[in-house]
Amino acid sequence: MWQDNVSEERQLSVAGTSAGKAVHQAQRRLHVDGQDKDNLRPGPFDHENHSASCMQHLVLFSSPFPSKQRTKNMLSAWAHRLCVRAVDVLFGTFLYVPLGILFLKKSLGGFGDGDWDSSQIPDLHGKVAVVTGGNAGIGYHTVRQLAAKGAKVYLAARSESRAKEAIKRLREENPDIPQENLVWLPLDLSSQAQVVDAARDLMSKTERLDILVNNAGVDPYNYVRTVDGFEMTMAVNHIGHWTLTYCLLPLLKATAAQQASDVRVITLSSSGERNNSANNHFTTLKDLDDPCAGPGWEDSCLAQGKRYGTSKLANILFATELQRRMDEEGAGIISLSLNPGTIRTEGAADVMPFVVRPLVWLLFTDAAKGADTTMFAATAREVRENSEQWKGRYLDGPGRIKVPSPKARDAVAARNLWNITVAAVEGTGALEKL
Repeated sequence: MWQDNVSEERQLSVAGTSAGKAVHQAQRRLHVDGQDKDNLRPGPFDHENHSASCMQHLVLFSSPFPSKQRTKNMLSAWAHRLCVRAVDVLFGTFLYVPLGILFLKKSLGGFGDGDWDSSQIPDLHGKVAVVTGGNAGIGYHTVRQLAAKGAKVYLAARSESRAKEAIKRLREENPDIPQENLVWLPLDLSSQAQVVDAARDLMSKTERLDILVNNAGVDPYNYVRTVDGFEMTMAVNHIGHWTLTYCLLPLLKATAAQQASDVRVITLSSSGERNNSANNHFTTLKDLDDPCAGPGWEDSCLAQGKRYGTSKLANILFATELQRRMDEEGAGIISLSLNPGTIRTEGAADVMPFVVRPLVWLLFTDAAKGADTTMFAATAREVRENSEQWKGRYLDGPGRIKVPSPKARDAVAARNLWNITVAAVEGTGALEKL
């Protein structure tokens, strides 16, 4: 299904002063999990306007004695960036403040979350779970609750130091959890090869997998690409999780075939799925590399929000299509997606305009509470007992089914997304390692 008509991005020739080189390098940096990483690579998707923009910036700084025209261009570029930042602040103020107030009202009981809470999590001894992004935020509290109920949990994360620090903290806070029930699984969702390696590593360590929680997510401000040439937000939030799930399907199916099994795949989405790219219907490979902005606006809060929303839309469509395929095969696996709410996680403030960051801590929901919806989806007895009611659904709180946006309910788009994701992943050659 790989399409041969995709173009290779043209390489930028960086010649000039060290200042020009510095600009080029600066545009290749990304801050992920607190670590700087060079992730921008030429890939199968070509955006000429983005390349041209990079070249324009190099030209501006290529001479130590800029002409009047270059000075004018520099001032124009600075004015543009000032305009972008002003829009970012306004966007953050008028979007995140109302969201925070809404969820504050919800947390005080204005809307309610049903009768289910974490005290109803069943015994999980003998079960094996994987939680991506389990070292922080909702993922951390998901790992904590699963392990506290007896499950062996593989905490999947890129950073070894952060993962092991999280495991140490979990053991200190919950001394009853056996040491062998918390295991770090190296996983870098931005690299297809490393995702496949993680799946192979897991399958060499366990003969069953009962719960897979696709929790990890990123929301980078800048438009950058991964080592495989994919846009970072879509690569981590959707493509990486698709590959991980696909590689683990044999293990999930084998577990589901056992007597009295209850296998579930939980994918975290967001209410932000409604803020997606209007013209993106996941029909071509380039739809996985949507900058969600016109030239000059790729690195803005508006584009950032659109890219994140589009990736969260993909999460719902993926979960729906996975359920359809599992039902078609009679695999007995339940796939759910969910919105955990507007959560106060460690990195939440970092992706917002500076002036609204304090509001995150004032108005957003605590991460421990935010994990309740995940735990319901992953463990609640009624989900298995009434599986036809819950299969493939989107949750917006523990025990509460939510109707997502019209685009998220498009079965054709769900199939198309699956197919183009297959094509994109096959194009990297990573699946050949299975």
